[in-house]
Amino acid sequence: MAGCLLLTACLTGLIGGTTQAATYSCSWGMPSRTFSMRYANTISDTWKGYVTTSRSRWNSSGAGSVISISSVAGQPLTIKRYPSSTTWWGLTTAVMANGKLVGVTVEINTERIANYAPAGKVGVYGMSTMVHEFGHTMKLKHNTVNSVMNVNRDREVTNSPTSYDVANVKACY
Repeated sequence: MAGCLLLTACLTGLIGGTTQAATYSCSWGMPSRTFSMRYANTISDTWKGYVTTSRSRWNSSGAGSVISISSVAGQPLTIKRYPSSTTWWGLTTAVMANGKLVGVTVEINTERIANYAPAGKVGVYGMSTMVHEFGHTMKLKHNTVNSVMNVNRDREVTNSPTSYDVANVKACY
């Protein structure tokens, strides 16, 4: 499916300073590992399945995350089309209002995933990208270790949070 999956999670307040452990690196993100999303438009059952699996991988990882989908709470989860010339797989950005962080937007570039995933691997690549972007919502930065946050990871192999990712999330909260 061409296009882009857009997730926006609403923050309940200002993001405080980040906490850093000796070997972990934290950034801005949700004030809590518990947050809700909602579908705002029609999303294919296939992509809903990828989102559900990606949320479950974080929620069962031991990181203490509770990422949920709600029909009434949270911000929209939307599919948008992006030009095939767009080069990013996923993109997480802060949503600011009056100088305050009020949300986190996560976009998944389904067009790029479909164009670069080997035959039959779009789901695995999509989930790896979604798990990676959920990591950003929980204050994780890119890194170069065995981690779903490594931009050069093998998306067929690393499509769930690793023990490093779990420890990093715990250190950030």
